[in-house]
Amino acid sequence: MTIKKERLVKLILFVLPILFIWQGLDFSDMGFMLTNALFFAQPGIIQDQGLAYFLTNAMGWLWLKFSSPFGLIGARFGWCVIIWSILWCSNNILRSIMPETRSLLFLIITFLLSLWGTWVSYNDLSALFALLTIFFIIKSQKQFCTKVSYIYMFIGGAFTGLNIFIRLPNLIMLCFAFIPMAAYILSEKRFPHTLIYLRSMFFLLGTASAIALVLVGMKL
Repeated sequence: MTIKKERLVKLILFVLPILFIWQGLDFSDMGFMLTNALFFAQPGIIQDQGLAYFLTNAMGWLWLKFSSPFGLIGARFGWCVIIWSILWCSNNILRSIMPETRSLLFLIITFLLSLWGTWVSYNDLSALFALLTIFFIIKSQKQFCTKVSYIYMFIGGAFTGLNIFIRLPNLIMLCFAFIPMAAYILSEKRFPHTLIYLRSMFFLLGTASAIALVLVGMKL
């Protein structure tokens, strides 16, 4: 595939989400998430289930404050921003591990899987924060013998910590802390074990810091 065709496909993927924001209002999942986000700052009104999606509701509330002049279209445009972010992360991750043409196919699949809902929801935010975690872990792996690699692991861990508050079951993503160990086992290169454990520790430190930050924010 030529560069022009690849750019055309990416342009189409960029434009397509905008075409989906003109649909009507869904009073089931979309109504539930929008209601939680709308009343996020009013204690006692938000449903109990909202505590399991604290950061989703917080980000939804902030976006509604920003986009309120544009009504439902503005609320749904937040979904476009998330989808574009997902595609950007996916593109950078895929291009680092496979040829451009093959990565484009997976990028299309990623887009199709993101069409679950056209609002700011924990589904798309969970995917975005997981991709950001993987993105920074890969950057850390590429600069393994440098000090900045530990910073990348810390940032990746922080996104995992935040992801737990996007949706509580995202606790399972703590397993990302074991990626450096898995990479070490699969790699032909050998490094001191302390370097591997230290990277995982920085990841968990970033996770713990993000969790503490959100917990403090919940108390304010």
